[in-house]
Amino acid sequence: MPGEDDLGAPAPGPLVLPRPPPRRLLPHYEFLEDSTFDYFVPNVGPAGDEPLAFEAQAAPHLFLWNGWQKVQWQPLWHGGWIHSAAVTFLLRLRMVADRSAPVRPPSYMPRLDYQAFRVWKTRRDRVHVVELRLTPWGHHSNGQQFCSFVEGDPGGVPGSQPCIPIDPRDPPTDEVNYRSGDFSTSFFIAGAHYAHLWLDGDRWESRRLAGGFLFEGNPRSWGPGTIDETMSKLYGPWRLRLDLEARQHLASAFGWTALAGMLRGSASLELIWETAPGIPGDRELVEASWLPDRAGGAGLFVRFFSGQDWMNILFAAGRTTMVQLGVIWSLSPPLQYTFQPRE
Repeated sequence: MPGEDDLGAPAPGPLVLPRPPPRRLLPHYEFLEDSTFDYFVPNVGPAGDEPLAFEAQAAPHLFLWNGWQKVQWQPLWHGGWIHSAAVTFLLRLRMVADRSAPVRPPSYMPRLDYQAFRVWKTRRDRVHVVELRLTPWGHHSNGQQFCSFVEGDPGGVPGSQPCIPIDPRDPPTDEVNYRSGDFSTSFFIAGAHYAHLWLDGDRWESRRLAGGFLFEGNPRSWGPGTIDETMSKLYGPWRLRLDLEARQHLASAFGWTALAGMLRGSASLELIWETAPGIPGDRELVEASWLPDRAGGAGLFVRFFSGQDWMNILFAAGRTTMVQLGVIWSLSPPLQYTFQPRE
């Protein structure tokens, strides 16, 4: 009879794969920023300002598309391309230890990111990830409208101090208007990273080595909010950042299995071309963090930073060197790499 095999039993139907859970509100991301809140040891401050009390970074990545569920919800997938597109609104702010503990003008950094990942397995417990990234447009400003450099104490009424003429060959780095000085630039980013992942017996990430680069350009004409000619000669329009990262999952911390989590270490070197005299043409960063498995993505970190300050107009105040201690939030949920290697 039709639909029966030679023994008279019904023929097997089509293979039905398990249905994935509903789409998560916090998709997985790779090689993008986490959120942080930290203090400084010792307290530091840019030229002429009060010591800093704390710094915070909010890094929400709002994905228009995210394909990382392939690695764990498609058992017949054998590796290939994963694509993601996101709108990021990076926000950095600082509070200083002055009267009323004011917050200096934050850095507003919206951007559009597209990432293409080539993912494959060479063994059941080895995953390789190559990332290609393009940020066609991003913006960095502080929302201020007054002079970037002013005479005297900039703590009075905004816009009440006379502006200082700017000579890019000899910028007045001691007269930065760090309270209301205008800063604005638009940029693009192109880059690539590679990560080698080792998996545990249940195919969760247990160890990682990764490296890559990002090239950033700040052209004179790149959409709204582009940098002006004079500021470009101070800031340095071309930047290359080199990244290294290592991760190791530990089954316990100080003998407590309840503190099992991921130990991460990273370092980066950023080279900046065509900065003005007295303005650093480099950034160095070394960071270590601990993210317990049971903390929902939260953890602790320590960071050493030296170089051109990353807070808008404060880049012009000279070299900033600081040690930061604080809390880090990784909003990217861990993945179980259940897909199969190719035969």
